[in-house]
Amino acid sequence: MKKLFLLLLALALVVGVAACSGDPEETSSASSTATSSSGTSSVNSASSSASSSASSASSASSASSSASSAASTSSASGASSDTTSGSGTTAAEALTQFISWDGSIGEGTKLQAAIATGATCLQLTGLNEGPEDGVAGVIGFNYDYGGTIASDNGSYDDYNILVFTYNPDSWGYTLTKSLAVSDSGKDDVEIPEDGFVLAVHKDFQEKVDAIKKLKPETVVFPHGFRATEALDAHIKNVTATVDGSVTEDEYGKPIWEIEPDSDIANYEQFAKLNVEVTAKVYMTYDAENLYLGVVVDSPNHYLPDDQTGSLWRYDSIQINVLSISPTDDYFMNSANWNFGTGGGKTQQAQTDNIFRQYGVGVTDTGKDANQLYCGDASIKFGGKNVSKRDDGAQTTTYEVSIPLSECGKKGETIEGKKGTTIGVSISVNQGDKDTWKNVAIRDGGGIIGLNDLSKVPTIIFD
Repeated sequence: MKKLFLLLLALALVVGVAACSGDPEETSSASSTATSSSGTSSVNSASSSASSSASSASSASSASSSASSAASTSSASGASSDTTSGSGTTAAEALTQFISWDGSIGEGTKLQAAIATGATCLQLTGLNEGPEDGVAGVIGFNYDYGGTIASDNGSYDDYNILVFTYNPDSWGYTLTKSLAVSDSGKDDVEIPEDGFVLAVHKDFQEKVDAIKKLKPETVVFPHGFRATEALDAHIKNVTATVDGSVTEDEYGKPIWEIEPDSDIANYEQFAKLNVEVTAKVYMTYDAENLYLGVVVDSPNHYLPDDQTGSLWRYDSIQINVLSISPTDDYFMNSANWNFGTGGGKTQQAQTDNIFRQYGVGVTDTGKDANQLYCGDASIKFGGKNVSKRDDGAQTTTYEVSIPLSECGKKGETIEGKKGTTIGVSISVNQGDKDTWKNVAIRDGGGIIGLNDLSKVPTIIFD
């Protein structure tokens, strides 16, 4: 009976993903009612992913899982188990955080079953908590825990310690240090400011050995938990004039400067194609709106007037807005854009309207366009967008206001006041007749690749 239940749950998840996959030609992540500047709407998808051996992000329409962890968990051999994770935690109680080290993990619907069955995945049983004596576990530690992994709860005598640090040359996290079960000094292992540590019980030794055999440049992707605060930002209370002109006099300094030499952006696709763009991102708020200004420096611009229903395929930007902090416990079971929260429901963050994704663009003839990719489609975009292309300067300026009232659950919308904490992310699309490219911020920023919403930067209202 249990196996039948798990089979039905897995089937339900696949159906849920198919219902939100949009255009079959798109390698995209999310779909909803998409509205252009002309007022027409259609069901479209957003945020394509770049498949590459240097990244665990691939086709984002496949990047749905986490609820599958409630159906099964990783064993030391990588085989599926429908009873326990090896730590005494039942499958139904298992957390959704895990790591993967296979660049193809997002292809098709692999990610749904990857936590349980993937030979290149390892599921966590705890985050930022010391080991419990007598219990086999896989414990993750990030910047929230402190300087070292020292614990008052139990001993690391039966644990391997693996340290992963961000490598800007490969746009991801690579293994930089390991201590075996027999090694001493494990309490003194430092947690990288830009990375994370895993304490892995000897019952999972086969997975540990596999990780140690990875090539030095192989990227390990953390799912459902964050490894950096590098993109978190404070923004000022300033009412911007949405007119397609974005200056520091109006917005102040940019909160992000996206360029190839920075540690906050992923230029994986552009490195392969030898094309680069840069961008400056500005952000403010007032009692009614969130304001974004994005100045993109790129040699070409391509968005035909008849393609505004598929903005992500062409020159445009995508914006994620989370009405609560990306580090909130809500995302423990809803890290991906279509992960479930309770009862195996898919796309719960969208259903709850806690997660909304917008597209903004300007056509080659100067017409403004916008789309709602994700979120409650019955709540239409009520803001304003004015964007301008300057072919002489080779820049495109995108400016948009997003009403705070349309974000969040009913009765729980974002408050435009000091101390409010939300999540906001950005990506820059570059497309022509034949190719699609994207500049994503760190770890996909919750938009590109595996669309892990825990990777959306935290924005604090000052």
